Amino acid sequence: MIVNRFKLGLNIFLTNKFYMKKVVLFGDTISNPDDLNKLVNKIERQQLEEINQKSIRNFCIIAHIDHGKSTLSDRLLENCGAINKLAKKDSQILDTLKVERDRGITVKAQTASMLYQKDDEEYLLNLIDTPGHVDFSYEVVRSIRPCQGAILLVDATKGVQAQTLSNFSKAKQYNLEIIPVINKIDLTAAQIEFTTHQIVNTLKFREEEILLISAKSGLGIDKLFDSILKRIPPPLGDPKKSFRALLFDARYVETRGVVLLVEILDGELKKGDTIRSYHSDKKYEVFEVGIVQPILNNTGILKTGQVGYLITNMKEISDAKIGDTFFSNNIKDKQLVEAISGFEVSKCMVYAGVYPTDPSDFDELKRGINKMQLSDASIKVEYEQSLALGSGFRIGFLGMLHLDVFTQRLEDEYDLQILVTTPSVPFRCTMRNTKQKVIVENAMSCPPRDQILSWEELYAWATIITPKQFILSRR
Repeated sequence: MIVNRFKLGLNIFLTNKFYMKKVVLFGDTISNPDDLNKLVNKIERQQLEEINQKSIRNFCIIAHIDHGKSTLSDRLLENCGAINKLAKKDSQILDTLKVERDRGITVKAQTASMLYQKDDEEYLLNLIDTPGHVDFSYEVVRSIRPCQGAILLVDATKGVQAQTLSNFSKAKQYNLEIIPVINKIDLTAAQIEFTTHQIVNTLKFREEEILLISAKSGLGIDKLFDSILKRIPPPLGDPKKSFRALLFDARYVETRGVVLLVEILDGELKKGDTIRSYHSDKKYEVFEVGIVQPILNNTGILKTGQVGYLITNMKEISDAKIGDTFFSNNIKDKQLVEAISGFEVSKCMVYAGVYPTDPSDFDELKRGINKMQLSDASIKVEYEQSLALGSGFRIGFLGMLHLDVFTQRLEDEYDLQILVTTPSVPFRCTMRNTKQKVIVENAMSCPPRDQILSWEELYAWATIITPKQFILSRR
């Protein structure tokens, strides 16, 4: 199979029987239409409409970094028949960004829908693969909201680690049904008994609740499917009510504009419907609606409990407020709509100054950052002016890896040449005579020394969680 890497959102014009048909994939694209047929088993509109709400399972995979989430996603998609068996070079199909392939990590949550047959009943499974590194924890929070269950994956060779605990607590906070799973049990270094003991004692699961699998070989995947169907509840919601949906993610595709990823909370959504945003109170016409497989599959309809995408006449990227509630335009008073509480605001830990190498490229940099901010709402962006570098931005990140990945994506996806600098740290001084407090951004704006009574600087209040063996006793 020939896979070419193109910029995010590039359209492909298929030949042969798919002549001039456009297929959009978030990330890498398939160059051969026959390869596309082998890769994706498209769900038809009739199949989607016939799915009972009680047969829908929305779940995410959460774990510490490198515990096998993306590999498990591959096996689940293969076993459902959503994709053909992948060659080793094609593994981790949901890691579509170039930076993810280059670094071997997941930085962006990806969703995929699939059909699963069990006892003559067809189930619609909506899977969300999440990042594991702490710098992308905001992606995990957004991914949890449209789900009713979570697979908590633990590496048998490493045991329970920091993000295992963090992601577990997030899933518990939103009352998700959690399935504990020990992965990589076929490795010689696997410590199955020790890892089981950790899960039982630290996370308070019963031993019989824990599943043993190998995501790489597919061992134990059938039992995992059974647990997903039995233990994860179907989504709530009333199909007879007016349309209402949660916006949990968004992307910008060059030729399509803003693509919104939603969970249908009530009612149904069809092409041609008019919807409103609770956040902005703006009206939008629905041009396209469907599911992600992980290509955009235009089914023309989404029903209660289903997770999918929609494309509207939304003009401004800033209008896509993650955590927003969309509802039917037939409801004239938005106060009658039960809006979903937005996502908690992320706390930035690292700041950097980002400037174009050529000052004339500032507008291009601004557009690129706006598009990136749509898919990564955890960053904080402020305009900044430097005497040496000109116009740029002061951007807050969750960590150093987050900063590194963000700047690489700007270069890979938007062909921007940028400079990343250590930003100036603002200080606050109290004036001697007026007692007025003044923010000092840089040395050039500092008042005369004899007029300053006192200085104040920023500090961080942090909580450190660590195993007992790493704590030194004072005794």
